Amino acid sequence: MMPAPPPQPVADPLSIEDSINVLVDQARHGFRQRYQACEQRIRQTPVKAVLGAVAAGYCAHQLPMRALVSTNVRLLASLVPPALVLLGAAKVYEYLLHKQQPSPKRLSSLQPSPPITS
Repeated sequence: MMPAPPPQPVADPLSIEDSINVLVDQARHGFRQRYQACEQRIRQTPVKAVLGAVAAGYCAHQLPMRALVSTNVRLLASLVPPALVLLGAAKVYEYLLHKQQPSPKRLSSLQPSPPITS
């Protein structure tokens, strides 16, 4: 399987969504590369991979998973509202910035019209 080409970075993102989409694409590409490298290592040394999986399972069984999950859920729930406020503020800033920039249509209406000759 041939690896996918890396996503092309956007030189000047036009909006917050474009910036976020670029970051998400880069994260997906990085994750895909790491996953393929991990698969390759597992194919090269399957015994070592199985022993590592058994050890990880044993350690995970010993951890208090319920407490860890509930702590992560509480932390996520407390961080979501400020993140939404920040995203909203960024969108308002983007809107105001876009509103201040003259569009080509407005510029053409500001051009003086040619004199009428009879």
